[in-house]
Amino acid sequence: MTPTELNTKVASALHRNDLTTQITVFIGDAKERLERRFGVVLDTSTDIPPATELLFYYATMQAAYEYLNDGDNARYYSDRWELECDRQNVLNPGTVTDNYAAEPPNMGV
Repeated sequence: MTPTELNTKVASALHRNDLTTQITVFIGDAKERLERRFGVVLDTSTDIPPATELLFYYATMQAAYEYLNDGDNARYYSDRWELECDRQNVLNPGTVTDNYAAEPPNMGV
């Protein structure tokens, strides 16, 4: 999926063609959220990595609904995002820190 395809998909789901330019900001927010969560640097200038398509979609939709001040839908997509993050983090689901984090978790030492 390309960023343009994601932009089109989000605009279609929101039924809001007037947010086309703002959706690119939402995609940037999603990218930053993924990078923070998994401790990686993603290059999305040409393609969105295949395993992260749903993560990008959910985070972008959450950012869009936060922008539109629609808390219920923002919370829904936040929950979907957290579930998908747990699925991506197959070795340690449901934990606060991920296996992909830049720093290891503090184990009380």
